[in-house]
Amino acid sequence: MVVLMYAGVVQVHAAITPQTTVKLKVTSLDGYPVAKAYADIEYMIGNKSIGPINFPATDARGQTNITFPLNQSINADLNVTFMSTIVLENYHMQLTPNTTLGFNLTVNVVNVTYEIMNPRGGLLSSATISINGVQSTNVSSVSVNENNPKGSVLLPTGIYTVSAYRGPLFYHANLTINLNHKTLNITAPLLTLKYVVVGVNHEPAQAQAVDLLYAGSILNSSSTPSGSFTELLPGYYQMVAFGNGLTNSITVAVGFNVSVEVVLPTGYYVSFKISDEFGSPLVGYNVTLVGSKSYSNITDSEGVATFNGLPQGEYIVEVYSHNQLEFATTTYIDSSGTQQLVVSSATTNGSTLSTYVLVRLAFGVVLIILAALILLTAKTKSK
Repeated sequence: MVVLMYAGVVQVHAAITPQTTVKLKVTSLDGYPVAKAYADIEYMIGNKSIGPINFPATDARGQTNITFPLNQSINADLNVTFMSTIVLENYHMQLTPNTTLGFNLTVNVVNVTYEIMNPRGGLLSSATISINGVQSTNVSSVSVNENNPKGSVLLPTGIYTVSAYRGPLFYHANLTINLNHKTLNITAPLLTLKYVVVGVNHEPAQAQAVDLLYAGSILNSSSTPSGSFTELLPGYYQMVAFGNGLTNSITVAVGFNVSVEVVLPTGYYVSFKISDEFGSPLVGYNVTLVGSKSYSNITDSEGVATFNGLPQGEYIVEVYSHNQLEFATTTYIDSSGTQQLVVSSATTNGSTLSTYVLVRLAFGVVLIILAALILLTAKTKSK
């Protein structure tokens, strides 16, 4: 800590209350002006304690000043805080009435520079850094968050927890920051994400494909139900598994090497809420789904028929009342959820059902053609 003082005498008339002016310039240990530092003065006159007398915050040049009444010479103590941390304590000074005193103060602050590097070269885009004072130390109240992979920040000297993120945390360490240790160079790791595709009971499941995405774009794909993706930068990744007409995706925080399970559902959970054109639920109606297999259920008191374990695909939805077809439509199921169907009296005019008949005939023709192709292929192979 270095303190330089200069003084000048101010001529005043006897009628003017004696006063003194104190000017400060606050500088870090490595010579940077310290803005937003706060200083105060305390002193004794007899047995009476005066102060603290607070200075305004230092400006961008690290400067501040204050003028206050003083009718006798005193010995005072000066304190400086920065980021709620004492960086200069009980500096003794002599103050004299009708003078201007200047002090150049060097305080326990340093300019910390940091870089977060991509292991493949250059800065790591989207990386952020957090620097927090360790609890129960002199800097416990200090907390700084920077949203750039490169920069600098003035900090009081002390022990800090330094954390680096690219979405998830990937670096965490306690470091002493002082005049000899004020440069932070962090290189992100290249990480491995291991995966296994399982069923709802965590049994092994067959997956035709597993895709790895970052920011919505496919980075890599695998055709095995278990494996790993390597040399990944830290970040949030999406894994999508496909198998047996079903799909599921999960978001994985990759900050360190990690292993995950991707649960491939046995089918989708889908409810159909059936109501008339006035919004009243249709209770006791039979709802039938026709796809690669057929499924049927009865609407409850809320007009809801629920199906569990539906494979992904297109279905014909039929609604019956007392074995009479009242409504038909098609739907494509690729997720769980609820679908709303309105069965109006106009449905029985034949327009909707005529469309349905054509759709179902077409659906049947497609199934017949597929069956014929399969049979023909089997005969060809047997020859």
